[in-house]
Amino acid sequence: MVLTCGEQCLRILLVVCNLFVFLFGCICTGFAAYTLAKVREYTSDQGALIVPAFILTLVLLILILGFLGCCGAWKLNSCCLKTYAIIITILIIIEVICGILILVYHDKGKDFIAKFLRQCIREAEVPGNTDMEDMMRNLQEKFECCGADGPSDWRNPGNYCSRSDNPISQFSSSFKRGCADAIYEYLRSHAIVVGVTAIVLSIVEIGAVFAACCLAGKRSA
Repeated sequence: MVLTCGEQCLRILLVVCNLFVFLFGCICTGFAAYTLAKVREYTSDQGALIVPAFILTLVLLILILGFLGCCGAWKLNSCCLKTYAIIITILIIIEVICGILILVYHDKGKDFIAKFLRQCIREAEVPGNTDMEDMMRNLQEKFECCGADGPSDWRNPGNYCSRSDNPISQFSSSFKRGCADAIYEYLRSHAIVVGVTAIVLSIVEIGAVFAACCLAGKRSA
């Protein structure tokens, strides 16, 4: 089977790009699995596991996608290429659905964050749970906030919301803003970057489907 110059370029491009996708998927899978394990360790709230579990499933799909795309293009395996195109199409559909859900339920995001943080605070106040306490302290320092909706979420806010190790003298200058509001505003401020990235990614994915279908059709012919 002889490939034209354009088809050969598509093949090389698919192999190289999907090799990077595969390596990226490996790294993200490890990170997502670690994050899921840490969340399970920090909180008993099953609802808090939904997002990290979804992310782990997604990166596993990306890992499989990279493998199929790389091997399918290298070997010109029609089955792998068609499966690759189907998975990308499914991902595009998922992205569209997620985009619609975000637009429809964006006002619920703050409530979800607040609920999760309140659960984390209850866990952090358990004696001996230093990991969760450190996580909440670091989060509050980063976003300059305290509690889910405010300092009153803590039983003793002076011990957790101060800017220094001297909670008594520093409580007057402690963080007053709720972390749910701070995190939500941070996410909103980066919404444009996320949106542009999603659009570019969708264009690349559509191009990958086209390339895979072209090579699969050539193989079938």
